[in-house]
Amino acid sequence: LDYSAWNQLVEMTHQYDPLWANDNLTGSVEQFGNDGLYWFDQNFKLLFSEARKESLKDISSLINIASFRPTDGTLRHFFVRSESEGVIEIFAAPTQRVNTPVSLEHPASGYIVITKVWDQALLKDLSSYGIATVQFGKGVPEPYMILQDIPLYGADGSVVATLYLSAKNHLAEALDAYAIDDLKLSFGIGFILMVVFIGLIL
Repeated sequence: LDYSAWNQLVEMTHQYDPLWANDNLTGSVEQFGNDGLYWFDQNFKLLFSEARKESLKDISSLINIASFRPTDGTLRHFFVRSESEGVIEIFAAPTQRVNTPVSLEHPASGYIVITKVWDQALLKDLSSYGIATVQFGKGVPEPYMILQDIPLYGADGSVVATLYLSAKNHLAEALDAYAIDDLKLSFGIGFILMVVFIGLIL
């Protein structure tokens, strides 16, 4: 959200120039790997938007931008659920000048909102790192599988979805295999010693 602290963006909020917006903001979604970028002025008027999907061009159903207060400098991060796109991650921040935090004396000039769809392509990409398999469904537990659930919260603090991480515990599997082999070896040695002992007695 570097765009939220940008002197020129603040100036353009008050003296909007669509050519400037097109030259400086178009392509941001592709560049940063997001699915939507939205720029609002202090009165919540949409100045610029760019979205990968048609369903994300209007985010009024996903976020109540009018509930933001110009004196609140909080960076908002939460999740929403969309019928068409599923789980969507949202970042929202007030726009301000560099080194001038939002306050009563320096209210936000506007707001920047960024959206990211958590679709199967993203989950597959996260799983490709090899640390854990990432999915929304809990799945069927398997032997030596470590499961971790991560709740994704909405703006009101309620759980929108639960992310499940699963990874195989190779160490436990190896230790169990070693213990079984060791037990077999101990049994074999014990049996041989018993046979030798019986032979000595006889």
